Amino acid sequence: MKTLLDVVEAGSFAAAARERQVPPNTLSRQVQRLERDLGIRLLQRTTRSLGLTSSGRELVTGARVALAQLEQQLQEVSSQAKEPRGHLRVTVPSDFFSLGLADRMAHFMEEHPGISLEFLLSDEQVDLIESGVDLAVRAGVVRDANLVARQLTESRLIVVASPACIARHGAPRTPKALAAYPCLASRGRNGYATWQLAGPRGTASVPVRAKLTANGMGALIAAAKAGLGAALVPRALVQASLADGTLVQLMDRYHGFSPGVFAVYPSRLHQSAALKKLVAFLVEEAAKLAR
Repeated sequence: MKTLLDVVEAGSFAAAARERQVPPNTLSRQVQRLERDLGIRLLQRTTRSLGLTSSGRELVTGARVALAQLEQQLQEVSSQAKEPRGHLRVTVPSDFFSLGLADRMAHFMEEHPGISLEFLLSDEQVDLIESGVDLAVRAGVVRDANLVARQLTESRLIVVASPACIARHGAPRTPKALAAYPCLASRGRNGYATWQLAGPRGTASVPVRAKLTANGMGALIAAAKAGLGAALVPRALVQASLADGTLVQLMDRYHGFSPGVFAVYPSRLHQSAALKKLVAFLVEEAAKLAR
């Protein structure tokens, strides 16, 4: 289509070929192929003149508008590689915004008004490519070779409880004492769960009584603050609660490990400026939580 417009505007194949610095027959073959694909003649050619058929005039009129719009769209998309603009689809755990991150995301959007965000809250690991997702925040090791994973936190786990819970049930000093202590777990079966805790004598598997189970850290932290029991949670997510006294760390010589939390995206090649800014922002905010 661009070749057809160039030929019409230049007035001849020879003139258009000179502007493009290609042989005239190259342009002639392209227009002939377009006519063959459409099944209709677009140009009337003689040895002295070149003119459009009625179908050619109709097509050229629409093509000018369409190609101008396409050029504008190409420039718009290309500029997103340099300027943080555009729409991003992000999948995050269902309790993402209950962890005090809403204010931080609001600050990010104020800093980058050209970026719009669409959050998909789900604890399922959706297929990023099939779902058209630009970025995922996930806990655990990423084994898909088609994805890039940027670690946000190492997620050292600690056992915490509220002052009210400790007042009622005491403060367990060893992992063994947790067997009789009300606990809050992310996974449990028949009222029990297993915590892996490392301490002065190595790592031990500790069976705990799961008084409450939930599939989100935000829910476990809220339940622990409410005094329902002890929870094994990432230190980074409870730093503020430890500082203000709403939660207390138990058995400070023992801790657990999780693989960490990662920012995951389909490819490190040709990322948009918006995606780069969002990943950098999440890395920075995760570092603040870990302090």
